[in-house]
Amino acid sequence: MKITLLIPAMVWALLSVSQIQAQHRGMPISSKSLLLPVGLHPTPHSVTSLIINKKHRHQGKVTAYKMNGDTLFLGDLKRGRLHGTWMSWYSPEQLCDSGRLSHNIPDGEWRSWYSNGQPRSVRTYSAFMLHRIKDEIPRRGTKATFFAITDIARTDPSYAWQLLTPVYSYVTLAANAANPHEVAPRTLEARAEQNTLSGYHPYLPPFTECLHHGLYMNYYEDGKVKDSGFYHNGLRDGIWIESFNNGDIRSTGAYHRGHKQDSWKYYTASGRLIGIKMYNRRGKEIGSKRFSSTSDALPVAAQ
Repeated sequence: MKITLLIPAMVWALLSVSQIQAQHRGMPISSKSLLLPVGLHPTPHSVTSLIINKKHRHQGKVTAYKMNGDTLFLGDLKRGRLHGTWMSWYSPEQLCDSGRLSHNIPDGEWRSWYSNGQPRSVRTYSAFMLHRIKDEIPRRGTKATFFAITDIARTDPSYAWQLLTPVYSYVTLAANAANPHEVAPRTLEARAEQNTLSGYHPYLPPFTECLHHGLYMNYYEDGKVKDSGFYHNGLRDGIWIESFNNGDIRSTGAYHRGHKQDSWKYYTASGRLIGIKMYNRRGKEIGSKRFSSTSDALPVAAQ
């Protein structure tokens, strides 16, 4: 009789422990696929199982498998959050993305690749600086502030908080997507699965908040650099270069605290200089020069 009662209790405990919320703010690990063997997933998705291997009470690994048994992603867990190494794959031979997280927040270099093996993006994040800025934004009304994003929050708080998410950072990599602004999949495995689908899709990282701080690069599918520069405390800062898909420079200039500064030069795909725009310290355009009599046009507005 004791054994009969004990078995259901053990099963309930095992399932309860497995239902860990590894993504906060609307990105939980789905409990529908937990502990189900490959081939028995109840949904039509190609992800067949999501298994949490626990090292002890508060730490372990989470792994998702595809229908054919290949690993979709592998991540480290700590207290129910992604903490440590993260990797996902198109196939056993080809990575989709990789990086490290600290309690669901990316920290350090984060890379992603196209399905053909060419690099897709490079980002650099700081979990520590994200926490500092998040602590300061609510105090934006005080005189003693240290971060430019806090200054932005004084007049446009919604935009300031958007700068602490990956949305604007990756949507530009999906210019041919049918609707890059559609609601993204919420579960961790659904987001990773979409990244490995064929066609053009916005890249969906396994995190919902971040702070850009360091090298930032995007690539075309053939491996040529699309644009590159640096971020400092969440805003563009320093020299920035944008290129055509033939590798020639499209525009180049400098940012300071997220604003375009001084002179920006613009070129045609054949490398001919077509104009220069000048900006003041607040990023406002204060003058321009055109060097082409053709229909080549300069950008209408500063970014």
